[in-house]
Amino acid sequence: MSDPNENRAGYKETKVGWIPEEWNLTQASDHEPYVTSGSRGWADYYADRGDLFLRITNLRRDTPIPDLSKRKNVRLPLDQAEGRRTRLKEGDLVVSITADLGIIGYISGTIPDPAYISQHLALLRFPEDAELNALYCAYSLASERMRNHFAKITDQGAKAGLNLDAIRSLPLITPRLVEQQKIAAILSTCDEAIEKTGALIDAKKLQKKVLMQQLLTGKRRLPGSEGEWPSRKFSDLFDRVTRKNTNGCDNNLTISGPLGLINQEEYFKKRIAAKDVSGYFLLEKGEFAYNKSYCKGYPLGAIKMLTRYDEGVVSTLYICFRLKDGMADPEFIRHFFESAEFNHELYKVAQEGARNHGLLNVAPGDFFNTNLVIPNVDEQVAISRVLEQADRVIRALDAKLRALQQQKKSLMQKLLTGQVRVQV
Repeated sequence: MSDPNENRAGYKETKVGWIPEEWNLTQASDHEPYVTSGSRGWADYYADRGDLFLRITNLRRDTPIPDLSKRKNVRLPLDQAEGRRTRLKEGDLVVSITADLGIIGYISGTIPDPAYISQHLALLRFPEDAELNALYCAYSLASERMRNHFAKITDQGAKAGLNLDAIRSLPLITPRLVEQQKIAAILSTCDEAIEKTGALIDAKKLQKKVLMQQLLTGKRRLPGSEGEWPSRKFSDLFDRVTRKNTNGCDNNLTISGPLGLINQEEYFKKRIAAKDVSGYFLLEKGEFAYNKSYCKGYPLGAIKMLTRYDEGVVSTLYICFRLKDGMADPEFIRHFFESAEFNHELYKVAQEGARNHGLLNVAPGDFFNTNLVIPNVDEQVAISRVLEQADRVIRALDAKLRALQQQKKSLMQKLLTGQVRVQV
């Protein structure tokens, strides 16, 4: 990738790229930091309640702000001296030194105190009188340039990792302190907007889930709706799809819980299907597939409608089917299968496979002999409209989130390289 600052007037070349002439390239050790790694053998101190134990799983590539949703707690003995060595302070940086290397975390004042780090993290603490803004340093070390640097310095011994000397030698691109502070403030504002939007999306998804549970079970009825919902045989509503892939379609699909039916290479970043897929089932847009394997959030497998493509092929392990004309509203049925309402029927016919790998033995005949309790088509359409409105809100927020993430990525590339300068 070319450097946009290359040979620009007022810029100089360094080992990590071109930067403004007045910026310095130092390394962490030049600022006399405190550097240490986390303690080993703390599993004995794990507790349901206690002090925060920061791990790699709490760090994120897209932001230096740790994610504490998967929190691990420790309760240390009073005489545990290791706690003093690895206890975090506001303004500390942490770096992953094993497994997924070079992920950066910044310890803000919102992190609980006391908190400690695992053996898979290194702590980097600069003196208070250093001409460094720690949050700026966190963003700089998390930038694309620094990711490339981490890849170069990785210890490729028996087990890839970073040692503490590598942490001390980390390069720091350092503008004047006031410029560091402004860059950090801009990027922090971006992260705050991203976090708030993400939290709002989660809240809207939870609201929709509750709404689905109410509307798809009849616990909540829309105005004008009346009468009991009848039980209908699955085979009365759907026809099985067993057409083979005779037209050479090579759009190999898999089922993802959050994404639905999606191209395998797009999802896995590699081809999973066999070279010859002529024996696979050919699915057309609007038809359904049931994956009999457990996936997160779908303990009895997931049923998804093909909406993303005009056609695709799936393994014959899937049970495929289509809605009979006029028997139900397709969107209502899509939402119905997305909810957990059909699980009690699946439970009746599902047995775990002999391989005990989460694959369920659901015979097509048993599957089509299940029942659905659903309203008449008019009420189905009304319910679909309400749920579609909820989906529109979520899609709009998803688009906003993607735009904010792209904006931040662009700002990091420009501000942290000096391609664009802040006013000071």
